[in-house]
Amino acid sequence: MTIAMHMTRHRSGTLDRPTRISHIALRLAETELVEALTFAQAEGRSAGNFARLVYLMGVNVYRAQGYLAMPEGAAQPQRSRWQQRSGLVNEKPIALRLTAEELAEAQVLAASEERTPGNLARVLFHMGMQVYRKTSRIVLPKAPAVAGLRLN
Repeated sequence: MTIAMHMTRHRSGTLDRPTRISHIALRLAETELVEALTFAQAEGRSAGNFARLVYLMGVNVYRAQGYLAMPEGAAQPQRSRWQQRSGLVNEKPIALRLTAEELAEAQVLAASEERTPGNLARVLFHMGMQVYRKTSRIVLPKAPAVAGLRLN
């Protein structure tokens, strides 16, 4: 087999296509992540599936209210990259997988609110968690523990 034949046989058209983003990395504080994983485990859902459910609840709240509202104490202060971490679990974000339409809507909302899609997703997730906590029948123990959860 010649080199040219080898090169053409394995040539892939995927290199020329634009990269398609299929999810948004949802970065939560450690306590928020443990709470979300505990609720997801209690419902028998994956973390991404649970995050999508709560995110869509937040989108509905946003549509009804018309503005974003971050719960007190959940906002992370801005920092330069030279400062210490803010407590967000950046190493293990939850992959918030959305349909193409939902992802396009998230990008439009993020642009209109002058936020990144990840930041918008975090705010909408918090808005949805407020609704979820009110409607959920699941009661968390005082110290939530998720089997096999390792954050560091």
